[in-house]
Amino acid sequence: MKTIPLILAAFTLLTCAYATANPVTNCDNDANMHLLDQQYEHAIQTSNEAFLTELLTDNFSWIHTLAKNIESKSMLLTRINKTDYDRPILRESEFKNIQRSGDTVVVSGISSVTKHRPSSDSSGTQQRVYEYYFSRTYVQINDTCKLLSSMTMKISERNQ
Repeated sequence: MKTIPLILAAFTLLTCAYATANPVTNCDNDANMHLLDQQYEHAIQTSNEAFLTELLTDNFSWIHTLAKNIESKSMLLTRINKTDYDRPILRESEFKNIQRSGDTVVVSGISSVTKHRPSSDSSGTQQRVYEYYFSRTYVQINDTCKLLSSMTMKISERNQ
C-alpha cells in the first residue's frame, strides 16, 4: 500500500521537473494557472533560483502567517539558497478558486508542505505535514505571467 503514494509522489516530481523546465508564460486560462502555480511550488521545494528569478516581479512580497514574516524577492532567493535551508520533502497544492480581473489572476487553495522533523522518541526523525491556506496574485506583464504576491496562513499540522 505504501508504494502507491511513493509512485504518485515520483510522478508529481517528474511532472513538475518537466514543467519547471518549460515554464508557462501566459496567464490567459485556468489550466495555465494551475500549471504555473505547481511550477512555483516545485521551484520553492527544489531551490530553483533561476525559475523564481524569472517568475517573481521585482516588487514581489510573500506575507507569512499573520504577517509574522514578510519576504521580498531577494529575501526569498537568499533563504532558499542557504546551506541550512529547511528543504521540504514535498509541496502539493489543492486549488480552490481562480479569480480574474483584467491582466490580474488570483489563485487560492490549500498547500501541503511535508518536512522532516525530530521525533519525540529515540527513532530519529519523522515526517510532518503543514497545511497552509494560500492566495497568490499573478499578473500578465507583456508576454510573461509573473507572480506579484503570495499570502500563506498556517491552518494545521500533522505527523505521518
